[in-house]
Amino acid sequence: MCRKGAYEKIIAAIENMVELDVPFRFNCTMSAPVVPILPEIARKAVKYGANAVNFIAFNPFEDQETGIRTHDNVARYSEIKPTLGEAMDILEEAGIECNVR
Repeated sequence: MCRKGAYEKIIAAIENMVELDVPFRFNCTMSAPVVPILPEIARKAVKYGANAVNFIAFNPFEDQETGIRTHDNVARYSEIKPTLGEAMDILEEAGIECNVR
């Protein structure tokens, strides 16, 4: 998110939606730095009761900072597979819809 305090604001918004019984889903762009925490994202979705999680392939061509596709920002599918599989298993066990785009 690259903004100080953004995570706390997102969690507060999710908690408000839970309190108000507003359905929500997570969208997760699978950039290289995010791949290692995909299972953690799935556990958060379970914790807060998301209806679905969308794991979206990362395409930096519209990236506002660099717009350059490198091994630093785009993970190979072979690198994504283990943690994505774990995250999908967590979601399936909890009955939460999972989409990979």
